[in-house]
Amino acid sequence: MDLASDALNFFYFRLHTPRLRPLLKWPRRRSLTRRFALRLDAEHSETIPLQNRELELRCASGTLWITHDGDPKDIVLEERQTYRPDRCGAMRLHTLQPCVVEVQFEDDAD
Repeated sequence: MDLASDALNFFYFRLHTPRLRPLLKWPRRRSLTRRFALRLDAEHSETIPLQNRELELRCASGTLWITHDGDPKDIVLEERQTYRPDRCGAMRLHTLQPCVVEVQFEDDAD
């Protein structure tokens, strides 16, 4: 397994781990911002099942195509452009050329 796969596996795990909501009078859970970068080859595809919208993608280099299930609008990110999804559900990423994608999302501090 390469580092990009490890980072994606961690990201998928954190997206699907249910967040426990504290009872009244308990201290609120702390959150933190997680960031990582993925170096992806050309013609690489990933599907990210979004459960929340606290996510930002930045194309550091290359070209990235993004689409959401059921939405006819496509997004193409080029170098130094960012995207924040405005809906939940499956988001599909496809690299049109070798690409470095920076991912940032809010997560509960463990």
